[in-house]
Amino acid sequence: MMPEFEKPDQGPISFSEVVERLAAERPSEPAEYRPSVAIGSGAAAQPLHEPAYVSQNALSQIYGSAEENFGPAKPRIRETPVAPPPSIEPRDVARELKLRMWHSADQIVAIRRLFAKKNHPDRVIPSHREAATTRMSIANMLVDEALRTRDERA
Repeated sequence: MMPEFEKPDQGPISFSEVVERLAAERPSEPAEYRPSVAIGSGAAAQPLHEPAYVSQNALSQIYGSAEENFGPAKPRIRETPVAPPPSIEPRDVARELKLRMWHSADQIVAIRRLFAKKNHPDRVIPSHREAATTRMSIANMLVDEALRTRDERA
């Protein structure tokens, strides 16, 4: 629903009528339509309808420096050091798995899932994917061996 305004002598008018009236009252030639306010002073004054160049120094005098308004500038690119890939030695992977002979089959499967969640090649940065693939192969082999040994004992 369009808002309506009241004319003192004619009653309510619609928004579209206001827009039409304003368009009709606007000067047809752009040269006639110039604001009287200027930017700057003296000979360097530029009317608002013309693009004005305002130096960074002038802006900081008017509004304060960016540091005053927004705090110190933060570096845009922050390089984080990339840690070396984890060890692919079977002994180190076995230590990380912490498999014990008293673990149940469900616990061993849960250990495999937890290890995969942390070390799966799809979850590591591209430079560590080859090492992650090797670690997952070793971990799967150790978990399969633990399950096979558990079944033989039972």
